[in-house]
Amino acid sequence: MADVARQHGSVQVAPAASTLVSDDTALLAQICADKRLAKLNLRLLAPTVLASQATTADTMAALRKAGYAPRQQNADGRDVIEKVRRHRA
Repeated sequence: MADVARQHGSVQVAPAASTLVSDDTALLAQICADKRLAKLNLRLLAPTVLASQATTADTMAALRKAGYAPRQQNADGRDVIEKVRRHRA
């Protein structure tokens, strides 16, 4: 029982719907401080990782609207190729 009490709370769990990863720590700091992205509830997890409480699609849309050029990856870390719909007359 004492061992369980000693370890209680040593691991914390927080919600995150998507993550932003970059080797450019200055860029991530800028994104985290950007007031236009406040609705994403960004949180710095490590110098190269931000967590967002918004879905991946909403995070991508907000970043693009704010003028950033994010690249989406799937759960395996591979780039997602987005197809643009062509509108025909």
